[in-house]
Amino acid sequence: MAESLNGRRSAVDAIRFTLPGFTNADDPALLAHLLATYITRVHEVDATGPPLDREA
Repeated sequence: MAESLNGRRSAVDAIRFTLPGFTNADDPALLAHLLATYITRVHEVDATGPPLDREA
């Protein structure tokens, strides 16, 4: 994509951009912590929420 925009090959393997309201997590330890926290919260919601209607 970068090559098609400026006619030159990109010097990096990936293009990074930040979405409004989000932050890039470049620290692997922080990313692992955030992911573990998110998974724990999802499990808590699943455990306390009403059962899903599987036939819908």
